[in-house]
Amino acid sequence: MFGSTSRVASVIGGVAALLLATPTVEAADKGNLTITIKKIKNSNGRILVCLFSKPSKFPECTGDVPGVKTLAAKAKKGSVSISVQAMPVGTYAISAAHDQNNDGKIDKHLLFGYPTEGAGMSNYPKPLFGPPKYDTAKFQLTKGTKKVDVVMHYP
Repeated sequence: MFGSTSRVASVIGGVAALLLATPTVEAADKGNLTITIKKIKNSNGRILVCLFSKPSKFPECTGDVPGVKTLAAKAKKGSVSISVQAMPVGTYAISAAHDQNNDGKIDKHLLFGYPTEGAGMSNYPKPLFGPPKYDTAKFQLTKGTKKVDVVMHYP
């Protein structure tokens, strides 16, 4: 039916070699991300970074939101870098804030709702009215290492 026994063994050996040579899905679908927050006004408090894999809730980063990875680093005047290893490749957007009083949230103007502490997004969107949209801040993470800068803006 399949021909000679040696031909069947050869085909099976070839398929086994191909499977062993193919990288695993996990290794092939991961990338590394280095986020550099620039123009930090002072060394007070922390820098909060939210990495969104979905547009829902962007740019707000509060509590446990599906599709959001929350990171933090001690604030340092000038710039701070945060690295994330072995992330699934895909589309992401970043929002960052300078929690100067270290209360774990971004203080906002009571009447208008804009941040009263430093804030920034990937791709440097500058909103005219209201917060930037996910589509203006999104970027592609592929295999290898991607570097993304976020510039902090203060009121």
